[in-house]
Amino acid sequence: MVDLPALLDTKRKHDALNRLNEVSTLIATGNRAMDDAEYKKFIDVLSKETGVKAPEKFDRAKFEQLRAMANMGGNKSR
Repeated sequence: MVDLPALLDTKRKHDALNRLNEVSTLIATGNRAMDDAEYKKFIDVLSKETGVKAPEKFDRAKFEQLRAMANMGGNKSR
């Protein structure tokens, strides 16, 4: 027997992740159509649906680690 509520929950999370990806793509290309308050509320709702939690504070050590990795790798322009 299929657990329908669990299946629907998984589908909802999947759809929310797809919407977050689409919004991220639109932002990257400069096509944001909402004002800041609406956008923040929209992203908060999608994040809650997907279970993504915003970091509590900026982690300088992780940032420096990412910077070092980026300077070693293939995204370095010549």
